[in-house]
Amino acid sequence: MTLPAVHMPLGPAELEATPGELQTLAPGVTYQKYSQGHVSSDLWSVEVQIKEDDTMKWQVVERSNAANVLVGLEKKGFAGRVDSRQVPVLKQFDDTWPVGRTMSEHKVRVGRFGPEEQAGATQLKGFLQSAGYSARTVYTGQDGADTTGPWEVRVVKVDPTANVAFKAVHGQDVRKGETVRDMAAAAGALVAVNASEFEVEPLDNKDALLFDGDPEGLHVNDGDLVSEPNNGRTALLLEGPGARVRVDEVSSKTQVTAADGQIHQIDGINRVPGRNRGCGGIGTERRDDVLYNRPMDSWTASGPTQRRVSNAVVVVPK
Repeated sequence: MTLPAVHMPLGPAELEATPGELQTLAPGVTYQKYSQGHVSSDLWSVEVQIKEDDTMKWQVVERSNAANVLVGLEKKGFAGRVDSRQVPVLKQFDDTWPVGRTMSEHKVRVGRFGPEEQAGATQLKGFLQSAGYSARTVYTGQDGADTTGPWEVRVVKVDPTANVAFKAVHGQDVRKGETVRDMAAAAGALVAVNASEFEVEPLDNKDALLFDGDPEGLHVNDGDLVSEPNNGRTALLLEGPGARVRVDEVSSKTQVTAADGQIHQIDGINRVPGRNRGCGGIGTERRDDVLYNRPMDSWTASGPTQRRVSNAVVVVPK
C-alpha cells in the first residue's frame, strides 16, 4: 500500500496530512496514524419524522411537507428548521426519477449542538418524543456535504513474509456484543478492527437488544455459520493461507428437512424474528432492489465510551 506523503484524498486539496510515529508491532507488522483537517461546522441535531403520502419518513421530496411539521413544532414550543440538499438519482425506480436527475431531499431538524455536545441533543430528543414526535439524533457530518474533517486514518502494513495470520473473530455470545478491545485481547491479537455492521438500537428498544451481537450479514466462525448473509450484500472473505482477501456479494440458502421429507427454508440465524436489517432476506431480494442515493452511514464510537460490536478482523501471531 502506498502511504500518502502530504495529502490524503479527503476534504479540500490544501489540507495536509500529519503522520504519527511509525510503530513496529512485530517483525513485518507496522502501525502508523495520519491526521488531516480541522473542526468543521458540523454539529449534532435532532431529526423528526415527516408525513408524506400517508407515510412517516425521515426525509421527503416535497419541501411543503417538511414546512408543515415546522408549524406543529412551533405550536409546541420548538424552533425547527428544514435542511435541504440535492442528491443524484443513481438507480431508476420509476419514470419520474430517471438516472442522472437530481432529487430534492428535505429534513426537519431541531437544535444545534457542537461536536462534543451529543448529550444535549439526546436530551432534546427525549423532549420531542414526549411531545409526540418520532425523533433521532443525527450528526450533520454524515449528510455528505463538503467538510474539513478532521480525519484520522490508521494504517497497518503487513509484510507477506510476516509470521502472522488474519482471522475473523466473534464475541463470546451473539446475544451480547463486545468491544473490539475485548475481542482483540481474547484472541491475543496484535491488531483488530471492527468488521461488519451490526444490530445496535436505542436502549429503550428491548426487542433489538435480544441479539445485539448479531452481525448484519455473513459471519462464519471456525466453520460454523453464526449469521446468515443479507442476500446481495458484500462480505469480507478470508480464504486461508496463500489465498487473496476478497470483498464480494454473497447469498445463502439454508433449509431443514423434516423426518417426513418436507423441506423448510430458514431465513435467519441467531436474530430476532422479523428483524432483518440492510435489505436482506431469502430468495431473490438484493440490495440493488432498493434505491440508495448516497452511501449508507454507520460507525463505531471509540474511546472510553466504546460501543459493543459483534465481530472483528484481527492479526494474530502464528
